[in-house]
Amino acid sequence: MGIVMLVLLFATDLLRGSDAPRVRDPYWLAWAAMPAYLVHQFEEYALNIADGNYVIVEQVFVNAGGIMDLSALPLFHFPLVNIALVWAGVPLAAWLGARLSNPVVALSPYGFILVNGLMHFAMTVVRGVPVALNPGFFTGTLLFLPLVAVVIVACARGGLVRGGGIAAFLVAGAIAHVLLGAGYAMSAVGGPAGVAVLDLLAGLSPALLAWAFCRIFKVKLPGGDR
Repeated sequence: MGIVMLVLLFATDLLRGSDAPRVRDPYWLAWAAMPAYLVHQFEEYALNIADGNYVIVEQVFVNAGGIMDLSALPLFHFPLVNIALVWAGVPLAAWLGARLSNPVVALSPYGFILVNGLMHFAMTVVRGVPVALNPGFFTGTLLFLPLVAVVIVACARGGLVRGGGIAAFLVAGAIAHVLLGAGYAMSAVGGPAGVAVLDLLAGLSPALLAWAFCRIFKVKLPGGDR
């Protein structure tokens, strides 16, 4: 699917929102988040299977196990949160942002992507966790972080989104990542149902939070719309 999305992005105009160059089109950039995250998931899961087990799943239990009890964390958490974000949350943000002519909403998954990339980077570079035990390090560091930088620079220099709008979509995505972490804690008190609810919220909330921020803080959008 990542390959299909790349073909649609670079070989067609189906996912473009204007005649501007692709890197200056916030809605094209919004859709670009999907193949980027699909490639990241491929590295995290498909390329990191040892003895029939996913290394990333084992590492979640190792890294967070000393902080909280994960014995009740259901394994459906891993596919559910990834599907909710990439197969539903990113398309929702891109579609809703274009529908509302609101690039802040469209770009909201990039806050999630930024936090995810920083976490992978920090685990190995700061904490010294071997790359083999940090699935997603390469795409998180070498794809996510530069891509977020491109989006921020494009917004700032191209006037796609003003400073307050950039902060809004980054914070919206970052809060969604906090909800993802809260799902681990919920496993101990809310059981599988609570984990499922937080996983769905984590995946779908970037667009909704960005929209709410625009309304609450009266974020000015290109053309004077809000």
